[in-house]
Amino acid sequence: MDANLFDPAGAKLLLVDDTPANLEILAATLKPEGYKIAVATSGEQAIKVVAKLVPDLIFLDVMMPGMDGYQTCRELKANTAFASIPVIFITAKTQIEDVVEGFDAGGVDYITKPFRRQEVLARARTHLMLQTTLRKLMVLNEQKNKFLGMVAHDLRNPISAALGYADMIAEDADPTGITHDMARKIVDASRSMMMLVDDLLDAAAIESGKFSVNCEPTDLKLLISDKVDAHQYRAKKKNIAVHAQLAETMPISLDKHRIGQVLDNLLSNAIKFSPQGATIRVSLESTADGVSIIVADQGPGMDADDLARLGGDFQSLSAKPTAGEKSTGLGLAIAKKVIDAHAGSMQVTSKLGEGAAFCVLLKRSVT
Repeated sequence: MDANLFDPAGAKLLLVDDTPANLEILAATLKPEGYKIAVATSGEQAIKVVAKLVPDLIFLDVMMPGMDGYQTCRELKANTAFASIPVIFITAKTQIEDVVEGFDAGGVDYITKPFRRQEVLARARTHLMLQTTLRKLMVLNEQKNKFLGMVAHDLRNPISAALGYADMIAEDADPTGITHDMARKIVDASRSMMMLVDDLLDAAAIESGKFSVNCEPTDLKLLISDKVDAHQYRAKKKNIAVHAQLAETMPISLDKHRIGQVLDNLLSNAIKFSPQGATIRVSLESTADGVSIIVADQGPGMDADDLARLGGDFQSLSAKPTAGEKSTGLGLAIAKKVIDAHAGSMQVTSKLGEGAAFCVLLKRSVT
C-alpha cells in the first residue's frame, strides 16, 4: 500500500502503561495524527478494554505490577477474537533475550524508553498499514475462494452428465469396437476432470474453514474394491496390473466420500507415475486400533527433498507422470487434510528407482 494514500484517521489505539506520565506522552504524540486513543494502566485492565474496544493497534508496556506485558500479550493472542491485533511492546529493556521474549509472546515490534516522537509515529503507521493490507488480502482471498467454489460447483453437473452418458454408451457398445473404446476414454477423462473439480471445491472449503467430515460405519473392503475397479481401465491402457489384497475388517466409522477421494488420489497417482508393465499393489489390513491401507507402486520413487515437500499445496515433485498425464500436486494436500480430519495419519516410504508406498492409518472411531 502506498504510504501517501494511507489515512490513519479513525484508527483505534490502546496505550497500556502503569506510569501515567508515559501515557500522557504517548497520547500527546499520537492524537494529532487523528488516532482514537484509549488507555489502560495494567494488564488486567487492558484485557477488559480490548474486549470492549477491539483496537487496531496496542502499545503495551513490559514492566507492570501484577500481569506484565508479556503475559498480557499471551492472554490476548490466546483469544482468537483478538489474536490478529498487532502489539508493539514498550520497554526499557534492550537485551536480546528480552526482545526475543516479546516476539515469542506474540508482539510484532518494540520501542524503547525514553520515547522518540518520530519513531513512535513511524512504527504506529507501519503496523496499521500492514494490518489494513492484511485485512484487504483476507477479503480478496475469501472472494477468490467463493469464486473458485462457484465455478467448480457449476462444472460438476455437465461433467457428471458426460460421465453418465459415456458410461451408458460403453456398456451398450461392442466391447471389441471403436465406440466402446472411445466411450471408455470419455469416461476416463470425465472422471479425471471430476476429481480435479472436487479438489478445487475442497481447496476452497479448506481455506475458508468450512471443510468437515460426516462419518458413518463403512465397509472399507467394498469401498476399496469399487475404487480399484474404477481405475482399472486407466491402468490397462498402460499395461499396469493392479493387485488388491483386502482382508476382512470390521466396519469403521469414516466419511465414505472423503476417504473415497483419498483412494482415488492414491490410485490415480500410482498409475500416473508407474511405467508401462508395472504392478500396483493395494492392501487392507486390521491394526490394533483400526486399519491400514497401503498403495504401493513401481514408479521412479522420491528423494528426500520430494518427501519433504509431499503434501504441500501445488508442490511439483522431481518425478513426472510417465505418459504425459497432468499433476497439480493439490490432490495429496487435500488427502492429507481428509486423513487429519479422521484423526488418522499417512506415512510414505520411498527411494529413488524403487517406487513409493503410501500407508494410510485410520482409527476405528473419530474423536
